[in-house]
Amino acid sequence: MHPVKIFQKKVCEKIGKAFNISLNIEKTRFHLNGSFTIKELYIRKGHRLLLTATGIHGKIKLRALFRRKFLLSLLSAETIQIDFLSASHKVSESNAPVKQPAFPLQARHYKGAFRLLERLKKYIPLHTDITAVAMNAGRYTSSIKKLIIEKRDGNLHFTANETRLPGMLISGSSTLLNITNITDSSLSLSLVVEQGTITSPVLSSKEITVDHLSVQADCHLSGDVFILAETSVARYNQLRFSLSAIHDFSNNHYKAGIRLEEVSIADFLRAFPDFCYRKIYDLAFTGAVAYANVHFSCNTNNMWEHTFELDLHNNQLQLTECPADWHNLYEKPANTGNHYLDIRQTQPLLLATILCTEDTTFFKHRGLDPVAIGYSIIQNIINRGFQRGASTITMQLVRNLFLNHEKTVYRKIEEVFITLLLEHFFHIPKMKILEHYLNIIEMGPDIYGLANASWFYFSKPVNDLTFTECLVLSYIIPRPKFFLDAFMQESEQLKRNLRTHIKRFGRMLFLQGIATQEQQDGLDMNIIIQGKTLSLLQTAGT
Repeated sequence: MHPVKIFQKKVCEKIGKAFNISLNIEKTRFHLNGSFTIKELYIRKGHRLLLTATGIHGKIKLRALFRRKFLLSLLSAETIQIDFLSASHKVSESNAPVKQPAFPLQARHYKGAFRLLERLKKYIPLHTDITAVAMNAGRYTSSIKKLIIEKRDGNLHFTANETRLPGMLISGSSTLLNITNITDSSLSLSLVVEQGTITSPVLSSKEITVDHLSVQADCHLSGDVFILAETSVARYNQLRFSLSAIHDFSNNHYKAGIRLEEVSIADFLRAFPDFCYRKIYDLAFTGAVAYANVHFSCNTNNMWEHTFELDLHNNQLQLTECPADWHNLYEKPANTGNHYLDIRQTQPLLLATILCTEDTTFFKHRGLDPVAIGYSIIQNIINRGFQRGASTITMQLVRNLFLNHEKTVYRKIEEVFITLLLEHFFHIPKMKILEHYLNIIEMGPDIYGLANASWFYFSKPVNDLTFTECLVLSYIIPRPKFFLDAFMQESEQLKRNLRTHIKRFGRMLFLQGIATQEQQDGLDMNIIIQGKTLSLLQTAGT
């Protein structure tokens, strides 16, 4: 056998034994100056193909190539393309029982991560320099440019100029990741991004400027418990956070905490310079936010069994300067036309129906509903995306009056901030918030407010609406554009969803003593649309 082939075989066996895999390298070329090309590389575990890599180019410093145990000392590569191939999963039967949502991280994930890092610590080259790395895993793509990995004193140090993760691009002068004190049960992690930018449609519609972003985490794996120690901290621009988490596998319990440390409102706004409503930056405060604590816990076998706690405290925080035209909540909205809903003269059944479907604790909370936030966290984890925002009626009013309808984390933070301003500093009465909300919410094409919607859909004033019609309007609120299109197309899905909505909330209002037995019995699933909507239907049918 050719000496190069013998060398290649020994390298593959050494790496394969270290990581419990089967490594095959095809079409390898070495040159006397130490440069090399690997055209194809395959990694298997058993009969399962884990990944493939192609187009690896680089240069090895021959004088530092091996130490005692054939460990590679230096590696420099131009490009690496990795395709992760996962095993196929059987499709569950349609009549199989629906399982309760389980926590996405399991013991094997933590143990696998610790085991992988410990092996990397032992076997990774002392210095690795890669111009570009691209990784594909199904529909998810990640890439890193100018990646440098150094191993010093058993610690791993990563630097990169640009990191592209699924749905996110991080770039800047440098991104540093240090993993130290690595054992099979503990490690310390430090991630720092300086003078960079983050581009992510989930986080913001604009490029986010980052002066400083860092995370320092101390992690421990003790028996059946993973611990993110309370010494762990994070920083985003001027904001500082304390972090902690415990995942107890044996007791199927997970809990985590985030604490925003004391910060002035001025520093908070400097951390978010691109809020949509620019008048925010005209406000002036004295004092500070003392802290904000967030605690979340759940049963990892059934995440619906969870708790969410939010605790806000201020240190003599007072609003000292505010432009006179900062908000117009005491004025009549301009788009209500001739049909303005006066909440004092509106039938209680309609108001109760809207509160039941949109914000059951509206008169109990002060802008934020912790129960709804906990529920939305679970929904977003299950759906693996930012889909539910736990918006209260005050938050919906803020979104419609001051902001836009982007579904981004940046806009949600601004929405929460203005919500707290309205309820905690401007002290807008709850009834005024509710009245303004009911007059500006979109209910169809150029239709705003329940009074206009009542005439548009049912050709009658709001106080003449039946219980069924109140429930129909409450169904339209989260989906005004979809509803009319689906109704005009006689969508069967809409009919099913609408019937379910009417039955569910009709019974709920009856059990709460708001609707009478007669109103409950009189719910009509045959929805009759009149007024302008009827003319639209007739026009569409001609």
